[in-house]
Amino acid sequence: MSSVAPTASPTVFTETDLKEAAMNMYRNKYSAPGPSGLPIWAFIFPLTQFNPSESDVEFGQLLLPYLNDLASGKRWFSVHTRQGTLIALQKPDNSLRPIVIPEAEQRFMGQLFLAKFGNSFRSYFEGSQFSLTRSGTGSVAHYVNSYFEKHSDSFVLQLDFANAFNELSRARLREVLLSRFPGLAAYFDLLHQDTYHVQFDSTSIACNEGVLQG
Repeated sequence: MSSVAPTASPTVFTETDLKEAAMNMYRNKYSAPGPSGLPIWAFIFPLTQFNPSESDVEFGQLLLPYLNDLASGKRWFSVHTRQGTLIALQKPDNSLRPIVIPEAEQRFMGQLFLAKFGNSFRSYFEGSQFSLTRSGTGSVAHYVNSYFEKHSDSFVLQLDFANAFNELSRARLREVLLSRFPGLAAYFDLLHQDTYHVQFDSTSIACNEGVLQG
């Protein structure tokens, strides 16, 4: 086990955070596992029992320090988690979208950070990002439809930044995390210590910039 250089006080999760994250993921409990084959329900079921058994309680007690170690940047990841393979899916316009099916730990960690910082994320992106708001995109669609009913001469301009996920500067993203959400920096460093590869047919391309989609 090794750790990245400390950059900020790491996030510390609680048992309440674990249960909230598990409940938020419950409807996707049977979604596809990552490369190791570990299913996400293995995390969810013991944490969402109404009357948990002794083994369920013990599972949560053992899982919590492990996930807190990950949040602090300690390297206990399996090789599948640290050096994943992305699959390049071809879009209708023949451009590529590299995606990855994350390991259960990665997906659960994402939900934990949302449980811990969700309100802060919403506050920071308020007015420019509606996907973090419950029924946010649906509310936007209803508003636009109702507006057009009253103003038929109006129009909507839709912009799509090509390959935005793939071209983000990791150095710049890290600067923003340290400035706005320093508790995520150690985990960000952990995820990007090793090289991911995008696989397209027989071609393998090192992925050293941007963020993972999936």
